[in-house]
Amino acid sequence: MELPRSLSRVGVLTALILFAFLLAPPIGHADDEGLTLSNAVSRALQDGYSARIAALTAGQAGDSYREKRGAYLPHLYATSGAGTSNRRDEKLIAFNENGKIKEYGIAALAADEGWLNIFVEQLVFDMRQWRLIEREKISAELARIQEGEERERVARDVTAKFSEVVRLERQADLALIALEDARELDNQARKLFDAGRSIESDREAVALRLAESEMQARSRRAEAREALEALWLAIAGGERAGIPASVAASSLPKPELLLSLAGAEEAVTRSPTLRALNLRQRVEEATAKAASARRLPTLGFKAGYSHYGADRYDLFQDQVRVGIDFSMPIFDGFEARSAVARATKGVQIARLRYQSQLELKQARVRELARRLNSASERSILTQRRSESSRERQRLTDLRLQSQRATLEEALSARERTARDAEEAANAYFTRFDLWASLLHEMGRLAPTVTGSLPASP
Repeated sequence: MELPRSLSRVGVLTALILFAFLLAPPIGHADDEGLTLSNAVSRALQDGYSARIAALTAGQAGDSYREKRGAYLPHLYATSGAGTSNRRDEKLIAFNENGKIKEYGIAALAADEGWLNIFVEQLVFDMRQWRLIEREKISAELARIQEGEERERVARDVTAKFSEVVRLERQADLALIALEDARELDNQARKLFDAGRSIESDREAVALRLAESEMQARSRRAEAREALEALWLAIAGGERAGIPASVAASSLPKPELLLSLAGAEEAVTRSPTLRALNLRQRVEEATAKAASARRLPTLGFKAGYSHYGADRYDLFQDQVRVGIDFSMPIFDGFEARSAVARATKGVQIARLRYQSQLELKQARVRELARRLNSASERSILTQRRSESSRERQRLTDLRLQSQRATLEEALSARERTARDAEEAANAYFTRFDLWASLLHEMGRLAPTVTGSLPASP
């Protein structure tokens, strides 16, 4: 679609940005054309190494939170010293408190714990532990956001590799077109030389052009195949089997729609990177609260039953114990104060990092918007130039047939056509990469290319 001429004269701070991340047309599924971008990104997010590692890391953070949370649940456990001894039946004869002679088993003498013990513990109050649980909960949420950030990175990597494959396949097609043109010109040059209408140097220049075109076609096809293998490696997580023959170039979204710059900058604040930095700030705040809570007392409850298995001096074989565990810090060598000071600085660092990254991303969005605007206009101009070069080549060929043009002019026309066609292709893919980078900065690339983003805000 042709852009309005006034768009190029609008300042970057008020310009409308060309990209289609909210209203992008649906991306096709795998068909006879080859692998689609949607399927490529979706599979990479499911089977790729990086995405799987990120998912497991987020799962680990959730497990860590649940582990910490278990501190405030009742703990029930049993211990046992059951066994046998060759001195088990040994007896001690002694006077009891009434002055009577009694026999006691030696096995249980001086035993603090019984042969079988069952205990239950319940933490009643520990503010530091509670703050640490709160921190683990925020950390688990942070890990999920970081997983989304990693998925965005994977989507950007796969999209760039996919775009590179399409670009190289396009160049390979252009190289085949140039090869056919070179063959036709070589055939015509041979006829002209045989008829005595051209000289040997012109005939040799055309032959060299044909040889270069053949080499270029082979080279471009090999480059496209290598890029396709690199794309598959990023998608399939190391699986070598099933590499597609090609990719569907038509599955690339067309970055032609508009969004205000203010909307783009607002979207940056909701990107996974900024959300992760915001949660990192909350983690540091929870750390500071936990450090401050070290000055508070702790209270716990404990009850237990012990069975000793043999008579003790006091003539009982078992006992039941119930009590509380209370701890009140009085002086800790300024450990708590130092921990609070350190955590407070961590909060300040997290805030500065968030603000710094926000400003950098907003500046990056403005830069990408300006470059995308210029690239869109350049893409249209290069396409028009390519069509003009193709038409000039056709007219030169007609003049050559009527002996009003030389082989050298025909060669120059073909070189100019090939150069302009490649420049037009590169301009389009430069525009697409800028569009993808802009979406990536806002954290919208993965849902856009997979089709999971809503069609309207």
